[in-house]
Amino acid sequence: MASDPDSCIPDALKDFVFDLHDSVRTSQIASEQAVLYSGTFRELTAKYFAQGPWPSPQSIASECPNDPLFLALYRELTLRHHHSISRPTVRDRVEGWHAYRTLFDLLIAESTKSTDEDGEDGRVGPGTAADPLYLLPEWTFDLLHEFVYQFQGFCQYRTAAFANAAKYGSPTNDGDDDNTNSNNNDTNNDNTTDGGDDSKRMKKTSSAPHHVTESIDVLSQNRDAWAVETVLFYLHRLVGIATPTPSTDETPSKPSAPAFQHLSVFASVTLSRLECLLGDYTASLSALTPLAGILFAPSATSAATTTPTAPTNAQLVRTVFAARLSVSYHAGVSYLMLRRYKDATLVLGDICAILQRGFKSGRVHGVIGGEGRVEQYSKQYDRMIALLAILTHACPGGNGRAAGAGNASGVSGGGGPLVVEDSVARVVGDRHRTQLSKIEAGEEGYEDLFIFACPKFISPAVPDYASLRSGTTLSAMVVGGQDAYKLQVRHFMNEMASQQTMRKLRSYMKLYTSIGVEKLGRLVLEAEFESLLLSYKHKMRQIEVGGRGSTATGSGGDDGNDVAAASPLDGKVGTVMDIHYYIKDDVIHVDEAEKQNRFENYFVSQISQCNDIIKDVEAISVTI
Repeated sequence: MASDPDSCIPDALKDFVFDLHDSVRTSQIASEQAVLYSGTFRELTAKYFAQGPWPSPQSIASECPNDPLFLALYRELTLRHHHSISRPTVRDRVEGWHAYRTLFDLLIAESTKSTDEDGEDGRVGPGTAADPLYLLPEWTFDLLHEFVYQFQGFCQYRTAAFANAAKYGSPTNDGDDDNTNSNNNDTNNDNTTDGGDDSKRMKKTSSAPHHVTESIDVLSQNRDAWAVETVLFYLHRLVGIATPTPSTDETPSKPSAPAFQHLSVFASVTLSRLECLLGDYTASLSALTPLAGILFAPSATSAATTTPTAPTNAQLVRTVFAARLSVSYHAGVSYLMLRRYKDATLVLGDICAILQRGFKSGRVHGVIGGEGRVEQYSKQYDRMIALLAILTHACPGGNGRAAGAGNASGVSGGGGPLVVEDSVARVVGDRHRTQLSKIEAGEEGYEDLFIFACPKFISPAVPDYASLRSGTTLSAMVVGGQDAYKLQVRHFMNEMASQQTMRKLRSYMKLYTSIGVEKLGRLVLEAEFESLLLSYKHKMRQIEVGGRGSTATGSGGDDGNDVAAASPLDGKVGTVMDIHYYIKDDVIHVDEAEKQNRFENYFVSQISQCNDIIKDVEAISVTI
C-alpha cells in the first residue's frame, strides 16, 4: 500500500471516494452504489492501479471527513485488490488480519451505538459513528467471503512454511546450540546410519534461506493472527448483529439498518463455508438455519400460495449468485459427508441446472461481478458435476430416476420423484461414464472424483515453532499442510469402501423376487453375508429434508412449504433404496419399488429443443 499522505491522487479517484462515501453514509441509493462498486472501481483499477496497490486510507481521508468506518471499508476493498494482483507475503497476510479486525470492531461498535444513541428521528449528527450505513448485498458478501478466503490461505501458508523450515532442522543459526544438537544427533545415529544418511542429516540441519527464516519469525511473533477461535467469534457476532431495537411502551421495535441485515445474512453463508472447510459438517448445515428455505425452496405451485412474508433472508441470498453458489456447494459436500445422499443430490442438482441454463442463455455474464467470475463459476460447476457422479453412482435410488428407464446419461437410478434434471444427468454421464465404468469393474475411481470435487480443507492448528530448535525428528515435527485434506479423503473412502459389494448385492436382488440367503451369499462371495444384508439396509436409511414427493405429484402444496421452512439438519428418516427386502425362514423376499411412467420430462425437453431451433433459425440473416 502507498503510505505517503501527500502523494498525488488523481481527481477521478477523489471523486470516486467522495461519491462512494456519500452512497454509504448519505444517499444510500443501491443503484448508485452498485455502479461505483462494480463499475467505477474496476475502471479506475484498470487505468491507474492494474499492477500496483491503491493509495493508503490516510491519503484519501480528506474526501470522507476522516470517517473511521468508511476508511476501514476502503482499506479492506483496496487490500483485497492488492492480494488479487500479487503474491501476498507473510506480512501482507498479517496486515490483512489487522484490517479485518479493525473493520469488524468498528461495525460491531456502530451497530451498538445505532441502537443505544439514536435520537428521535433515529439519527445523530453528521460525521459521527452512528450515522446511517448502507452496503450493497454484493459488497457485503464479497467482504465476508474474502475474509474466510484469506483465513484459508493463511492456514495453508502457515503449515507450508513450517514444513519448509522443518526441512532445515532450525530456521535460525544459533551457533553452539545448533552444533551441539547436530553433534548429539550424529553420535546417537553413528551405529544406525551410513554416509548417505549423514549427508541428508547435514542438509537438514543446514541454515535455512532468509525468506524461510523471516516467515517463521513473523509467524512466531504473530501467533494470534488469524486464530480460528477469533475468526469464528467475529462471524458468530456478525450473524447476530442485526438484532432489532427492543420495543417499549412509547416506541415500537425498529429493525436494524440494511447494512447490518446484510452482514447478518451473509455471515451465516460464510460461517457455513468455514465450518465445511474445518470438517465440521453438522455445524456447517446448522449455520444455514437463519436462511430457512435457501436449500429446499417450495415448488412453483406451493410458492404461489405462499404469503409475502416468505423467508426474506433466503431471498436476499438469492440476489447474490456467488453467495447462492457457495451455499449450495458447501451444503452439498456436507450432506455427502454426513451420508445424506438424497439431500445432497437435490441441492447440487438444482444449482447445476441453474448454472447450466445460465451458461446456455448467457445470463451468468449479466450477474453483478459475473464478467470476472464466469471461469470460476465454470470450475465450480465441474466440481459439482463430479460430486453428482459420486452421489448417483453410490446411491442409485437417491437420484429419484426410474429404474430401468432409458437414460442417455448412463446413470442408474431408482423409483420416486425426479431429483436430477435430465440435462444435468446427461452431463454427469457424458463426463464421468469412463470413471464410473472403472468403478463397476472393481477399479478405484471414487477417490479421484472426490479429490477433484472437494473443497481445500484446512487445519487451523498453530504449529509448535519451538520444536524447530529441538532434536525432534521431521516426521514428528511437521504438521503437514495436507493432513486435514487427507483425513477427509480417508474418511470419505472408508465410507465408499463398502459400496462396490453393496452394488453387487443390489444387482443380484433385482433379479429375484425370492432367493435363499445361502445361495445369494455364494453369488456375492461374502463370508459374513447376513451382516452385509443388515448393513446395506442400515446405510440406505437416511434423514431427508428435501423430499419432493408431495409437490411433484400434486398431492398438496403444504408439504412443499414445510420443506422450505425446514432447518437443513431437520428431516424424516426414510429409505433411498429402490427395492425393499426382508428375510423370513432363511429366504430373502424382494419387492421392487413400483415404477412410475412419467412423460412430462420428455415433452418439456422436446419443447426446449424446438425453442433452440427456432432461435437459431431467427438468427439467420435472410437479407437479399
